[in-house]
Amino acid sequence: MKIIFQVDGGIGKCIAATAVCKAIKKQYPDDELVVVSGYPEAFLCNDNISENLRFSELQYFWQRHIQGQQVKMMLHNPYLDTGFITGTNHLIKVWCEMFGIEYNGEQPELFLTDREYNFYGNRFPSEKPILLIQTSGGAPEQPNKYSWTRDIPHVTAQKIVNAFANDYNVVHIRREDQLPLQNTTPIHAYA
Repeated sequence: MKIIFQVDGGIGKCIAATAVCKAIKKQYPDDELVVVSGYPEAFLCNDNISENLRFSELQYFWQRHIQGQQVKMMLHNPYLDTGFITGTNHLIKVWCEMFGIEYNGEQPELFLTDREYNFYGNRFPSEKPILLIQTSGGAPEQPNKYSWTRDIPHVTAQKIVNAFANDYNVVHIRREDQLPLQNTTPIHAYA
């Protein structure tokens, strides 16, 4: 069977989706997992994924991945789930439950090449491990810089950073028009 997992959203959501990919493959180890997203870079070198496509690369998608094949579609948006919005369930757990996937605490994973390790190791020299945080998302031209369904309130985000800053080199991914956090190394992201 071929499983089509579509991730609508930004890079932070795509990184979170890597945990869902791991859970999917645990439940369906012999099936092909095809991921479609706006940020396929988040899924590179991930052995759980058979094929990784950008939204702009979907020419002949129906013919290659659906027509005449046994297919399971996973296309739901967990940001719109009551459990996520009310804070009663974690995003990844909600996402898995939407697809009938057993959630066993899977966490996001990025798979870096040696070249990437060297590049980022030189850019962020530290004896401490890196903790990457993205507190806000969305496109630069969005009228409201904060989304109540997606973004961490700034005060809460600063408390999180303060709790981990002694033990981790906290790297904050944000756009230049979003609020900075203290005790972090900023990386400016562009949509």
